Amino acid sequence: SQKAALAALQGNRQDVKEGIKRFNINRTNMIKELDKLDYILNYIKPNGAYYILAKLKTPKPINSFKLALKILNETGVIVIPGDAFGPSGKNHIRFSFAGRPENIQLGFKRLTVWFQDWQKNNYKL
Repeated sequence: SQKAALAALQGNRQDVKEGIKRFNINRTNMIKELDKLDYILNYIKPNGAYYILAKLKTPKPINSFKLALKILNETGVIVIPGDAFGPSGKNHIRFSFAGRPENIQLGFKRLTVWFQDWQKNNYKL
């Protein structure tokens, strides 16, 4: 691992620059999609992470573990439950933008429909 760390520090930085560029594009695209869901989610734009922790706007507290499982089973989209990060993660779900742009876009197409139905069904888990 020390040799790998040394190679990372001394090696070609172009890969790092390309990765940062890709993450910035993905973050911008994800933010556009999250903005369309502003009736159900709040978030703070990340500056250094590859994920966004979004807070659910629901009339009652939500078990984010159950919610993440329901989303996965009904849409095939993976989100991480905010409750996994302790009490401050309550009513949150985490989205990663480290994936491929086309997968992020497809995921949000599915989530948009799902969140509309979930809201119509009074946030039932």
